[in-house]
Amino acid sequence: MENITTEVVEKDEKTQQTQQTQQTQQTQQTAIKDIAIDNENIALNVLVGMINIAQKRGAFNLEESAKAWECVQMFMKSPSQ
Repeated sequence: MENITTEVVEKDEKTQQTQQTQQTQQTQQTAIKDIAIDNENIALNVLVGMINIAQKRGAFNLEESAKAWECVQMFMKSPSQ
């Protein structure tokens, strides 16, 4: 019975550590409005980020969302490159 209790406590601690790590990563992200646009690559990445924000807010219908995703995929690097 002791082993089961120990395993549950260890899993709970791991879950808490994972949640704390995720929260830390989220707070370290830079706001999109604060990113300096120094080159074309950064500009493109910011535009993609803005499209993602708009999509999360429900700005596009299904067909428009699919077209935006098609465009984003054109700029994504495939794993073989």
